[in-house]
Amino acid sequence: MVAKLGALKTANYIYVSPIATVIASIIVLNDHMTLTSFIGCALILGGVIIANRAKNIDF
Repeated sequence: MVAKLGALKTANYIYVSPIATVIASIIVLNDHMTLTSFIGCALILGGVIIANRAKNIDF
């Protein structure tokens, strides 16, 4: 996966682990999705999508 997408784009998926934790807590612990959790998940997914769509940026 790293060879195909590149290290920077692959590293963005580290940010998806909190979403997986929220989903696991809903399934395993029968926890409820709060508004704060929903907003946080939406912001994380939005950030990952924006970061993966970004063109090559020269620093």
